[in-house]
Amino acid sequence: MNKIYLSLFTIASLAQGEALKEVEINIDAWQGESTHSFQAVGDKIDLGEMGNIEGTSPSIAIDMKAIDKPLNLKLQYTKIDNDDTTIATSNINYNDAVIFAGQKIKTTYKADIYDMILYGDIVENKKGWDWDLGLGVRYVDNSFEIRECSRHSTTDISDIFPMLYTKVEYGFTAVDAYLKGELIYSPINTQHIDGKVALGYDISDNFDIEAGYRLLKIKPDITKIKSDVVTKGAYLGLGYTF
Repeated sequence: MNKIYLSLFTIASLAQGEALKEVEINIDAWQGESTHSFQAVGDKIDLGEMGNIEGTSPSIAIDMKAIDKPLNLKLQYTKIDNDDTTIATSNINYNDAVIFAGQKIKTTYKADIYDMILYGDIVENKKGWDWDLGLGVRYVDNSFEIRECSRHSTTDISDIFPMLYTKVEYGFTAVDAYLKGELIYSPINTQHIDGKVALGYDISDNFDIEAGYRLLKIKPDITKIKSDVVTKGAYLGLGYTF
């Protein structure tokens, strides 16, 4: 926590020293449900058979726009921690853990996602339109666990890859509202996709609030260990600009 405070203090100091023209901090609460499959060493689990694996996931993004510089920096962190308890409808042999039909099991899907993106303002406040385009790197550390009493199995997957980034926003200045779409896409990493659409309202010059929908597809291409997990659902966000 002290590191977070130090980072925010450093950003604020840069902004006050006019190294930055604008810093925007966004915090989202995302009610996402995870579906599809998770596979380890040939044993495949369909999350659709594991009940509604869902939870409220936090996300924080920091946008830093430099004075007289063509590129801006966006740092983002998303944490997913979804779980559910259900009854096994068939025998499960997953990653050397054997669970029989009729037994009560808990399934948990977790992911820590870190983004670093450099982007430029292609269109900036032209007839209400803003368009950002950039490149970045994403690191994903995700895991899947099934547990029944003393029997459990956990599979961890870590992956890092380049990605394309774009954001389009249109502002309704008459009502202090905006509509935006944001997309992170990696054609290299078997089409890893993270997309948002949202409607927002500027409460003041510094604060805004938005509600939207987010879909995240994680599909790393790693030998013997694979996942094809889609987490989607509504989110509510609060932004502060200084």
